[in-house]
Amino acid sequence: MKKIKIIESTNLHLNEMNHHHLDLLNPEERKKLREYVLGNKDFQLSHEPTFFYEAMHWVHRQWDHHGINQAPAGSSTLDILKRAASGERFRCVEYASVTRDVLIAFGHPARSVNLLSIDADYGGTGKGHMGTEVWSNQLDKWIFLDPQFNCHAEKDGLPLSYLELVENHENVRFHIPSQETRDIYSSFISEYVGYVRTNRFAHGHSIRMTLPIQGSEQHLAFESMELDHASYTNNKGDFYPALNHTMILFEYKEKKDLPKLIQDYNIQTEEEYEAFLPLLSAKPDYRLTFIHTAEAFSHYEVSIDAGDAIVLYHNELVWSLVEGMNRITARTVNDCGVKGVPVTMTIYYGE
Repeated sequence: MKKIKIIESTNLHLNEMNHHHLDLLNPEERKKLREYVLGNKDFQLSHEPTFFYEAMHWVHRQWDHHGINQAPAGSSTLDILKRAASGERFRCVEYASVTRDVLIAFGHPARSVNLLSIDADYGGTGKGHMGTEVWSNQLDKWIFLDPQFNCHAEKDGLPLSYLELVENHENVRFHIPSQETRDIYSSFISEYVGYVRTNRFAHGHSIRMTLPIQGSEQHLAFESMELDHASYTNNKGDFYPALNHTMILFEYKEKKDLPKLIQDYNIQTEEEYEAFLPLLSAKPDYRLTFIHTAEAFSHYEVSIDAGDAIVLYHNELVWSLVEGMNRITARTVNDCGVKGVPVTMTIYYGE
């Protein structure tokens, strides 16, 4: 009897979640911001995470930090950059949001993250700091950037998310161009180990999703002021969802009517049924359905065995296994041409 056996697979279940990172900028805003940035800086766009660090470095140099000067309400990232070009200075909040939007403009999902002290509710002022996290398709993980300090953190050569930074603080290497800043940064960032928070749109609201790290209380205030729409999760996967992944669903094109076959062949016993199994065995002719968690999705790119990539603007493909080893790889491509995390399966069909 010929069998169908999965030999290797990264085809894992995807949670149905609304990330809405790129909804912060519409396509026209992204285009204008991308043109403005490229008019001022030549980036290595295809190399991540190098591009992330270059983008952060570029934003870091646009203005000098000012602790309380807030951008006018409704200001776009382009507005902030133009005001900075005329000499205006801004807070860590603007460093984080501008870096976020620049990364988004080039097709990389990113978000601002609010880093909070354990006593951020009534511990006084200076209990919060803002940074940026960006999703890396090549590394399949979130990476924390601190554009105010032009800094990212690594452990064993791997860039870290903010949660990973806190969890591995004693073994983290901070990459900061300035030695003077490097000397103080470890102490500075260690003040913000209570919680990490980011905005997410869900249930018709902009919700401040909060992951406790070393904090244990849920807060309804920040620095004694109002804190709206805060939600809390202890699930790290909720806060750090896997983006730009693809899942493949297999549906058999030909389905056997087992009760009818048993009746037609007059199968009476378990022994007869066992002997009949080769005639019932599944035939590997499939209708594949692709599901993704990509932002600004454009199309799928599917490769079968050593063949050329197939471009799919819909989510279905017919595929039949041949005898021997079969391999399929699929990934998303967004509207900036950035390719997502590939899903790969190796399937054997034969005796």
